[in-house]
Amino acid sequence: MDSYTRKKSCVALIITFIFCLFFAYSVSAAPLSPDSLPIKKAMSYFKANQKDDGGFGPGGVTEWVMMAISAAGQDPRGWYKNGNTPIDYLRNQTPTQNPYDWIRMILALISVGENPKDFYGINYIQKIKHHYQGDQFGDPLSLRDDYWVVLALVSAGEKYSRHAQDSARFILSHQNQDGSWSASTTGVETCADNTAIALIALTAAGCKQSSEAIMKGLTYLRKAQAPDGGFSYLFMPSNAASDSWVIQALYAVGKDPSKLKVGTIDVITHLLKLQQEDGSFTWTAKSANSSLLMTAYAIPALVGKWYPINHSKSDLITLGLRVEGENATILDTQLTHGPSRLADSKGVLHPAPFPTPLSVLVEAAVRQKIDHLLVNSGMGLFLKSLMGESDGWQYRVNDRLPMAPANEYRLKSGDEVIWFYDYHGRKSPLRILPDRFTAWEGETITFRIDQFSDATNQWKPASEAVVVVGTLKYTAFSGKVTIPFNQKGLYPVYAEKKGAIRSPKKTITIAELRKVKVNFRIEDNGRLLCQEKVSFSSLKTRDINGRAINIKRPVIIGVLEAARLKGLLSYRVIQTAEGLILVAINGLAENNKDGSWWYQVNGKHIFDDIDEYELNDGDRIVFYRGKHPSKEKKERSFVSEK
Repeated sequence: MDSYTRKKSCVALIITFIFCLFFAYSVSAAPLSPDSLPIKKAMSYFKANQKDDGGFGPGGVTEWVMMAISAAGQDPRGWYKNGNTPIDYLRNQTPTQNPYDWIRMILALISVGENPKDFYGINYIQKIKHHYQGDQFGDPLSLRDDYWVVLALVSAGEKYSRHAQDSARFILSHQNQDGSWSASTTGVETCADNTAIALIALTAAGCKQSSEAIMKGLTYLRKAQAPDGGFSYLFMPSNAASDSWVIQALYAVGKDPSKLKVGTIDVITHLLKLQQEDGSFTWTAKSANSSLLMTAYAIPALVGKWYPINHSKSDLITLGLRVEGENATILDTQLTHGPSRLADSKGVLHPAPFPTPLSVLVEAAVRQKIDHLLVNSGMGLFLKSLMGESDGWQYRVNDRLPMAPANEYRLKSGDEVIWFYDYHGRKSPLRILPDRFTAWEGETITFRIDQFSDATNQWKPASEAVVVVGTLKYTAFSGKVTIPFNQKGLYPVYAEKKGAIRSPKKTITIAELRKVKVNFRIEDNGRLLCQEKVSFSSLKTRDINGRAINIKRPVIIGVLEAARLKGLLSYRVIQTAEGLILVAINGLAENNKDGSWWYQVNGKHIFDDIDEYELNDGDRIVFYRGKHPSKEKKERSFVSEK
């Protein structure tokens, strides 16, 4: 738009010329296709990590994963788990008063074709508009909220609204001299991440790709690229999140990220190096922090999309597949699958133009080298035998028994398929629902076992079902049983019953009760606030939104909770999509003037979230607030150690 295009000047021409040396103006074939192995593996990883409530995790993780699935051409609204979908998860969440939650909800709903102006009676567009402060959104010192609100409004068809245009002008007016953008108007957190998101937001609002502001921002990104080809956030190592934002920004302004190289390594190559065998992406080369979220960020970037995501269509689907033999589980997996061809017992190939329960089973069996035999009966293909079990195979989709041949039923992305051996009749599935998945040694866990009723299409308590824990079996006489766990370890648990399909396995984690004594110190911009010793093993508390935090290991946040219980301090944390974040100690909140809260253990910066890094007896922890974390922060001696 003209309002975002400055008059051409010698500076702009020079910047444009310099940038042409680094980037081709036409986007190459760099984006990966949805049927490429990295994308298919990532989709299977998402499916494997879908939770029983239909979501993928709290704090925004579900929304980010939904956007990634949609970017890959699949519709997450039909992804079933335990009878629930991601939309069920979003519908069942208690509405918050956090504008970032509303923005993320808008982006997720738009990505799957839902209406954010009326999602179960809530108008999220109107909610964010109430936070406008005349010429920008939310906190007048913050730029980050304006970046994301522009994307949310543009996604909902509000590109030319006063709110979106005012926020875009506010962003444009706070570009730094070197072409970068920060998290705030005070220059806090100037980095590739914020610069990339600013470029995406401005482009979405109509800023021309050839404008001086866009060119200067791109030049900054070129200079910010690390020697390993990746991008970093502040002092941290190159990471998947920063790579993903930068790649999206380059696509958004019409540039080819594969041209952005250090030596022979480009940013896409660096990002792909962070993908693991299970399809997930680690945060850095040495830290797997928030892998589900990192994968959700990476997928839109790798397929050449950028926020806001608009739904596209792919011939591929991702689903869960379980094969239950008469006496044991044969297969429990997730896979991404599309059109294929099936070979019968005579070697004749039969086209499968869309995924079916039979084609999915054959695909998985071939991958896992499982013996199977298909026979052409003259009325179509059917499964004759699998792993030596013959003439009794049936299938269900999302727990129900479809009235269609296995080679004709068209599957949707997110379906849950069960193949089961049932020679004498129609078995119905069991499910097992523990009241928790983690406990301490010596504690008990109560399990509820349900059986699906074909007559009512509902789950009902399963009487006389047996819960299997290792070699031990416990009978759930009225659909429930309480089981003690006396030793630490990982315990696979499932339910079985005569005339029923055994349940999927769940993993129960029993933790060792480990107590530590540590030293800690708290500083505010160099000023010592507190120094003490505390002992603890676990903690129970709540974040500033009332969300429960129950951690059974001695992690960093446990230091603060133990100190609070001793009356030494107060603190506040918040659960977000990025993890648990420390926002205040003794009322001293992170802000654009004084900076953020950081922490070290034994003199080393910790990049893991405050609820992830596990402490050992005798560790020394420093919490400090400052604008710019120092790599060389000198560790002072602890008075309490003398």
